[in-house]
Amino acid sequence: MSELVIVTTYQRPELLTCTLKRINEAAPGIDLCVWNDRGQGVQGVRKHGFYGNTYSTMEALGLAHRERYDYVYLIEDDVFVYPDFFDWHRRAHADNPDIFASCAWTFNRHAPVVDGDDSFAPWYYSIGVCFRADKLELVARHANISYYSDMPGYIRDTFPDSKLNTGDMAAHYEQDGLIQRVLEQDKSQVCWPALPKCAHMGWSGYNKPNGPKILTADTFEGRVQQVEDFYANSEYRAKVFGDDIVRREEAGAGRGKFHSYREWQIVKPSGTLGRAFTTKEPLQPPWQLLGERTSFKMLHEVNAG
Repeated sequence: MSELVIVTTYQRPELLTCTLKRINEAAPGIDLCVWNDRGQGVQGVRKHGFYGNTYSTMEALGLAHRERYDYVYLIEDDVFVYPDFFDWHRRAHADNPDIFASCAWTFNRHAPVVDGDDSFAPWYYSIGVCFRADKLELVARHANISYYSDMPGYIRDTFPDSKLNTGDMAAHYEQDGLIQRVLEQDKSQVCWPALPKCAHMGWSGYNKPNGPKILTADTFEGRVQQVEDFYANSEYRAKVFGDDIVRREEAGAGRGKFHSYREWQIVKPSGTLGRAFTTKEPLQPPWQLLGERTSFKMLHEVNAG
């Protein structure tokens, strides 16, 4: 089985250094391609006038497809993989050979923070991804100048029946939006872990120009240490990215607390069952919301330390 890791990067050498360190620790010796957008010195694409990271990412995926790797991992320079990142992806594809891709970050940020079975959804995030060769081909065929030159027009013309072409999703036409439409067209699923197998550290970038000023040190080594300090400070990260995300990332890394929770189902006065819902600590259902004649049936309980 041949594997390639593509790391796309754009003018964030401090983040890239920390990302590569974790990849090399998790999978020593794995084939690795650092794909530098508008950069010099490593493989990638030179200066161009196309918007965002789409040209760079799609060209990298196209190269990986032409090289005929069995599995291709796409890891952006702000994704910190955990030690079990690659093993989880391999198992996800071995157990579910028909999936479109596996994404190692977090899909449902409202679910209880508890480990469990993988889940499946027709939804894609470009954060810690693995493609098998046959599904990557469906994406790589769109790595062309027609797409890069007019991304909104290409999306409309190529996916005219997509449900994503209306509302807020119509504005998502960069590489992740295109891949989402390929997934929709393929009518397949993406595999997601119950808890993340990586952390997303993208506090700034071309699409986040007003992110916090983390890197203030005079030396490169000092700025790399500031990245590591930021990653280690889960409270600060929660203020930047949101507590619901960071709690899951910390739990996935083995540092966070799993929350006790109970799953309930409403029993209506007639005896018929209503909707199911989850309560965290405190573990009692919200009796006052549903009236005295309504009762509850507890379906499942997890007590976490």
